[in-house]
Amino acid sequence: MTDITKKDKWVMLGKPECLWCKEAMQLLWDKGIEYTYMTVVGNELTFFLINCGLVTVPQIYKNGELIGGYDELLAYFTKSEPRPPIYPAEWNDEHMA
Repeated sequence: MTDITKKDKWVMLGKPECLWCKEAMQLLWDKGIEYTYMTVVGNELTFFLINCGLVTVPQIYKNGELIGGYDELLAYFTKSEPRPPIYPAEWNDEHMA
């Protein structure tokens, strides 16, 4: 997986029906940033995210380094602090379904 996230400058892992994925896509588009989108539905990328302790999408990488989700992407561009999560950190993917 690391090879995939490092081969392009920007990579987004997401789901087609995800609102925050669409918001992140729009933000990258507005910034004129080309990126590679990879769906985590029905493939090994789901297991990659879980093994990394990530339970939400999108997950955005720049040059192989995790930026995070939409809030972290927005903070990256505005140099502000991301909002705190709206769910307890101990929740797992069963709670996010």
